[in-house]
Amino acid sequence: MLKNMNLKDGLSVKDDYIMRRVIVYSVLSVLIVTIVFILFEYSRLHKLYEHQIKNTQNIAGILIEKYPNDEIDIVNSIYNSDYSKVSTGEKAFKKFGYGLENKMSNDKNFSLYLKSFFKESFFIFLMMFIVVIGIIYYFIRYINKRLSKIYFIVDKMSQENYLKDTTESEETGYLVEYNEYFKEGIFSKINNCLYELNRSLKIKFIKLEKEKESVKSLVTDISHQLKTPLASLKLYNTLLIEEELEEDEANEFLLTNKASINKLENLINSLVNISRLEISMINIKKEDNDIKNTILNAVKSVTPKAKSKSITLNLNEFNSRIIPHDKKWTEESIFNVLDNAVKYTQVNGEINISVEETANFFKIIIEDNGIGIEKSEFNNIFKRFYRGSADEIESVEGSGVGLYLSRKILEEQGGNIIVSSKVGIGSKFSLFLTTM
Repeated sequence: MLKNMNLKDGLSVKDDYIMRRVIVYSVLSVLIVTIVFILFEYSRLHKLYEHQIKNTQNIAGILIEKYPNDEIDIVNSIYNSDYSKVSTGEKAFKKFGYGLENKMSNDKNFSLYLKSFFKESFFIFLMMFIVVIGIIYYFIRYINKRLSKIYFIVDKMSQENYLKDTTESEETGYLVEYNEYFKEGIFSKINNCLYELNRSLKIKFIKLEKEKESVKSLVTDISHQLKTPLASLKLYNTLLIEEELEEDEANEFLLTNKASINKLENLINSLVNISRLEISMINIKKEDNDIKNTILNAVKSVTPKAKSKSITLNLNEFNSRIIPHDKKWTEESIFNVLDNAVKYTQVNGEINISVEETANFFKIIIEDNGIGIEKSEFNNIFKRFYRGSADEIESVEGSGVGLYLSRKILEEQGGNIIVSSKVGIGSKFSLFLTTM
């Protein structure tokens, strides 16, 4: 296990500190070598200067001994020369085998300096070579050490459960420290990629687990929801086929079957939409659309049902407003809430639709004077297939998916839906859409 391998001991020194140390040592080494080189060169130049002075003094001494009366002129000619007599001296030197054509190594005056030059240059080269090799060795060792740790993590990710919580376990605490260790170092990109890979895989694994549970729950719910209408259809069809019924009874059974088929059709359509949303088959696209048109279309769709119960739909006047939303599915969401309000509002009731706008949200408010909802059920009504326990609800046909779909659609767009209600007075649903 990771916790038994004393990993933290190898990670006590921060990467940025090590890199700064390498850089400082390298700069200092190069600086020292450079200074030594300059000192050696200066020493050579000084020796050459001394040699030149001695040669010049020797020449001057010879001339002064021969021409003592011209001492001042001889010294001044040496230090204030305009080099006008160089050609004369060059001819004389060539005559006796001296000059630039003569190899420097054959010149006894410079042979000693050549030997000194080669010795000192070799020494400086050796120092530079040792320093460079030392830096390269240290850097390679450092890189190898870092790569070994990265390999270790990759190896452990492949062998163990890399999806464990990296903040709570002692084992994965190594990853946390490791990430901190490389936060600003040369291997930060590599480490961050590994860390993000681990994190991404963990998130995807959790998401897959949730989707798996969601699919299992959905299949169970679908099975349960289809069972009742199918059983009803099967029973009445059996009676119609096997029993000799009166015409009135037969027509009644047929009407019941028709109602069951309609209910089954609505249920299947709802289940299809739910399943498509659950497994992300429906791609909700937010585009700039006029929210007023979307609301009006939803109101038009529910109007016939409202008229059948003599329910008045009051839409407060408001200006057109372009906000990003999926026109089709947002309309579906608003319609489901309106349809739910119509279902649970008594005959001759009222439903008011209005809008409000805040800094970040566009709010659609739907208020009715229906049967109301118990406070304890505020969260439950948005659950899939939940219909409540009140007698009034049991008597109203429904599948319990409308509000669930509305919330799901709004959440997919970054919005939300909340409810406030009082039993016997009515309910207020607030639908939120982001304006950005």
